[in-house]
Amino acid sequence: MGRRDVVRGSGQDDCPIEPGQDPLRSIDRPLDLLPGPGGRPGEEQAGAPRRHARARPVGKVPLAQHRVGADPCGQFLPETGLDLGTGDALGLKLPRQISHSRSQVHLGIPVRRQRVDDRLGGVQRTGAGQEGRLHGRSVGRPGDWDSGRSSAQRIGGTLPAPPPAATGGQMPTIAMIGAGSVVFAQRLTTDILSYPELADSTLRLMDLDPDRLTSIGALARRLVRERNLPARIETTTDRRKALDGADYVIVAIQVGGVDAVRPDVEIPHRYGVDQAVGDTLGPGGVFRALRTIPVLIDICRDMEELCPNALLINYSNPMAVNCWAIGQATRIKVIGFCHSVQGTSRQLAGYIGVPYAEVSYWVAGINHMAWFLEFRRGDEDLRPRLFQAMADPAIYEKDRVRFEVMRHFGYFVTESTRHMSEYVPYFRRTQTLAERYAPPWRRDYDLYVQRQQSYYEGVQRQVDGLDPIPTDRTDEYCATVLHAIETNTPARVNGNVINRGLIANLPEGACVEVPCLVDARGIHPCAVGNLPPQLAALNRSNIAVQELAVKAAVE
Repeated sequence: MGRRDVVRGSGQDDCPIEPGQDPLRSIDRPLDLLPGPGGRPGEEQAGAPRRHARARPVGKVPLAQHRVGADPCGQFLPETGLDLGTGDALGLKLPRQISHSRSQVHLGIPVRRQRVDDRLGGVQRTGAGQEGRLHGRSVGRPGDWDSGRSSAQRIGGTLPAPPPAATGGQMPTIAMIGAGSVVFAQRLTTDILSYPELADSTLRLMDLDPDRLTSIGALARRLVRERNLPARIETTTDRRKALDGADYVIVAIQVGGVDAVRPDVEIPHRYGVDQAVGDTLGPGGVFRALRTIPVLIDICRDMEELCPNALLINYSNPMAVNCWAIGQATRIKVIGFCHSVQGTSRQLAGYIGVPYAEVSYWVAGINHMAWFLEFRRGDEDLRPRLFQAMADPAIYEKDRVRFEVMRHFGYFVTESTRHMSEYVPYFRRTQTLAERYAPPWRRDYDLYVQRQQSYYEGVQRQVDGLDPIPTDRTDEYCATVLHAIETNTPARVNGNVINRGLIANLPEGACVEVPCLVDARGIHPCAVGNLPPQLAALNRSNIAVQELAVKAAVE
């Protein structure tokens, strides 16, 4: 199929939000969105226990945000008040700031392996070949755990009580499909092995490009050797071999490799549609989706046969369309991760001169168009300071499109100025507008190829021992999620999941990006409620395109 890579990736106005005004007044109201055992909000079954019907309300002020300084990958810190011995939903003693409007909804990911943390009381996790219990039904084969319902319908459900404590267990097998995207694979490998509890995992690196596969395999083995880790590194060009018995499957593919990017940009440009990136929406995003979704579904069919209980972690763009299609067409449990929330939060802290370790946030919407509904330092609302920062021409010039969107819509968006300029009809209608707000006019494909080659050469220098392998843990969520599940160490991330009452004024069944709590029972997306209507309107304009792309790919 070819090489597979991942592409990463002076106006002044008065602040429209008065100091002290609640920026979330449109969504800070009680909601009853937690599905009952039947899968619909508020639905109960006769005789069903109600112990975990919803998270316990504590107070009526906005939710405590993700504390970010001590752990850049987003684990909860002690001051958030977590206590796994309370018996509440998720086993959480909720922070003082949690409001009744922010209930958690369980993604329904069965757990298969057992790992004990004495401090947390231990968690039962069944090994391969055994059947666990989830939602009162057995798991072990595709469909057993929620027979008769599509993946989109399964998401949401009553939060189960914690399973009984047990002992023993083995470490997970992690398959990485598309490991030839060497820079990204290097980051994830380093992140995963940075946790002592994951250091004896088996990493199976798979790609169709044998040269790149050899490079990332050599890099991973050098990392293991230099750190004296017990991890096992396997490489293969056989996808089924990589998937057989895996516990987690990380997918980071670019079908067609870098060669496929040129027509994504150049064909639409020939007809007057300019794209700065072209990997998420518009013609380029749709082209990319239509060649990627069939491969993702093939991967999921193999997973249904070879590792039906594995969690699929998707990093491939277009994120929302891909996750939506997987949820609609397969039985595989899927969540998608991006790094735009983490990256933007750092940028915002820098724009207003606040140490990143002191900020917290609450972000929801869709991938590449999620919104910083809250951005705080302790009790201080930092959003008015963003409007003040926008008045500084030096800061405004760094992020023209996103500041203009904030000026007119009231909230800062997660994806970059170049990306965001494609998702709304305001900034790329003409060459003059594009060059003013989000240059360039027409993506430079040759420059993109040169950048990809430079990345690969940098990794090759690490393989050859000429440069050190970076050891700092990155902001990517993947390793944090694996660690949280394997050790029952609660964490919070922003993930892309199917909308089942999570964002009330976005379409049911679409893919939304919301805060998610993670522990040994799985992934628990948080119900956000209604977005401010102007934000939901922009999201829905993108969702309309995503929906048609999914239909074209799977029907």
